[in-house]
Amino acid sequence: MAIYLLGAEKGGCGKTTTAVHLAAALAARSRDVLLLDTDTSGDAAGWIAQRRERPQLSAVQCMRDYGQVAATIRDAAQRYQDVVVDAGGRDSVELRSAMTVANVLVMPTCPSQFDLWQVSRVAALIEQARAFNPTLQAFAIVNRASTNWTSAEAREAGELIAEFPQLQLARTVLHDRKSYRDAVRDGRAVFELEQSSARKAADEVWSLVAELLGENVRQVEETNAAVLC
Repeated sequence: MAIYLLGAEKGGCGKTTTAVHLAAALAARSRDVLLLDTDTSGDAAGWIAQRRERPQLSAVQCMRDYGQVAATIRDAAQRYQDVVVDAGGRDSVELRSAMTVANVLVMPTCPSQFDLWQVSRVAALIEQARAFNPTLQAFAIVNRASTNWTSAEAREAGELIAEFPQLQLARTVLHDRKSYRDAVRDGRAVFELEQSSARKAADEVWSLVAELLGENVRQVEETNAAVLC
């Protein structure tokens, strides 16, 4: 059982896209997964609504809750193998409450200065949360990076994040790819798309899953191929 919290102190960093892909990846491995949407925008729940129209896809259950969500998360963790919590992109009651019970916090951030300014604020929240939840792991993911191989933005963002010991910088970098937008629109994950152009995005997702689960990338790729064949 694991509780994954997707949270950030700023919107627009790809938090919900990352949350639904993590939930879909766990479900594709025959895990019993709950996606808990605590963001008032309801985007994660909207993705679920689209997904339910495609019964051939692996099932992801969904709930919505707001305010002090820690009790809801604890209860869900007794009934599901994995709980993925999508918190709003701000310092909210929901984010702080979820941080007290989560096993893993995942903070996506775009490689722009406006987004990177949130890192210090999230690091401070992690310090506070660990007073109540000392085993909380925290990962920062560079998201929506340029696909231009000459761009140094992702590397520079990683160097800034590495200055904060509260956060572990993920080796995986998620890039700004149309495949993510195509998949989310249809209630899918990128590894569920048939287009060959989605392969690079799918590889990124499975690489991230490997890091979060403490597995090697090859093991996760082989599992992915087995469950989707």
